[in-house]
Amino acid sequence: MLQWLEPISAIRNDAERLFVSGARGAAAFVPRGFSDLLRPYRVKSREHRGKMLEELAQGSWPKSARPNPKEEVKLIACKRCGGQYTRIWLHRELCFSCEAALRDEGRCPYNDRCGRKSFCPHERLCVVCEQHSCEQCQLLRGDGEDVWQVVGHWQPAAIFLDFDRTLATTKCGSSPLIGNHTVDPDLAAVCNGHGKVQIVTRSSRKEDIEQFLAMKGVPICKVNSLKRDGRKNKAEVILEEMEALGLQDGRGLFVDDDIRELTDPGLEPLVASGRLQRFLFVRAGGKE
Repeated sequence: MLQWLEPISAIRNDAERLFVSGARGAAAFVPRGFSDLLRPYRVKSREHRGKMLEELAQGSWPKSARPNPKEEVKLIACKRCGGQYTRIWLHRELCFSCEAALRDEGRCPYNDRCGRKSFCPHERLCVVCEQHSCEQCQLLRGDGEDVWQVVGHWQPAAIFLDFDRTLATTKCGSSPLIGNHTVDPDLAAVCNGHGKVQIVTRSSRKEDIEQFLAMKGVPICKVNSLKRDGRKNKAEVILEEMEALGLQDGRGLFVDDDIRELTDPGLEPLVASGRLQRFLFVRAGGKE
């Protein structure tokens, strides 16, 4: 930490951004050479948690988990197995054993809708429910600042942005020209600093989107409207556009606020070959 105190204290408003952080939550991306200070502790925690789960699997629950029924202690039922435990031995209404069993199955333990699609097998965490990012899965999570940082770090050959609730504050395909809508400032900066940004949206308001972005001073190469262009899904558009741009080896970046779009099976060829990085967008303040 001492290594970075001096450059942080000397930074000024017009200086190059070092890394993205804030008062709530950890930085998603840090400068090269910035060590992972908490990694040794996470390793130890995971080691001891594994031993604890082994004991629980053998029925060796401590007294604090299942106190004497005569004691006036509030017990809560696990929503999966129905076992009664004290609050400390459950998380999000799941006992530790059931949570571990679901993770062993390779699925999110907290939300059936997540299932396996957003579950990271490397860290055994859900990208959606546990605010997790994994470079090996090529599935990251963060806000506009984090996208800006990723673009600066990886320099993708092409960027595909969702429009509603991502680049703009519009919802459900409504016209951005009706009402007081804004654009995410960091995603707008990405558009201004990168020459190959395309919008991929299910909205049919193609001309309205183009006019709105021109009014906001946000340059883009193209607006791909699934409804207007007769496309089935966003994966189809991204595959075609990557081929049209001749990006046989170059990497693309797909940013969307909907995990279903990011985990569409149609994207698997690009993800498996390492040609597409996916980014689950959440607005500032929603990362925790």
